Parts: sequence; structure tokens; C-alpha cells
Amino acid sequence: MKHQASINTEKLYNLLENFCEEVSINLVFEEGDFRTGFCKVNGQSYIFINKNITKELKVNNIIKALKEADLSNIFIKPAIRELLEEQDNKLF
Repeated sequence: MKHQASINTEKLYNLLENFCEEVSINLVFEEGDFRTGFCKVNGQSYIFINKNITKELKVNNIIKALKEADLSNIFIKPAIRELLEEQDNKLF
């Protein structure tokens, strides 16, 4: 994948974090034994992520969760769109 070589993990993470903020998806980092994913509660969008996993896994989990969200009416920057369209989402 192009981004793996040209964008380091921290930059990828920041790109995804900024995108989520722009489209009003709250990233929630918690401890525990739960499945990471996207959900809506009372009209608010959330992605729940285990805060104890590596940054690489957080990036992968955010991408997978975004694929669960309805982004059909939202402009998605090309860099983010490419990440979401990546066939297997195995970045790391």
C-alpha cells in the first residue's frame, strides 16, 4: 500500500483522528475485554477502541470501524478514502 511507506503510523493515526473529529465521530478509548467497533447512541456516533493496544492496531481498528459507518453523504479526503477502500485493511 502506498501509505504504509509514505506515512508513518503516527501520521496515519492523526489523519484518522482528525477525520473522525471533522465528521463528528467520537473516538472512545477504554480498557476492557470488548469488540472494537462503530455504534450510534442517541444520534451520536462512536468508535470504541481498547486503549491498551498498539498504535498500529488502533489505526487498523479505526479504519475497520469507519467501514461500518454510513459515510455515503460525507466528503472523504482521498487519503482517507484510499485507506477505507484498501481491500484487506491489513496495514501492519
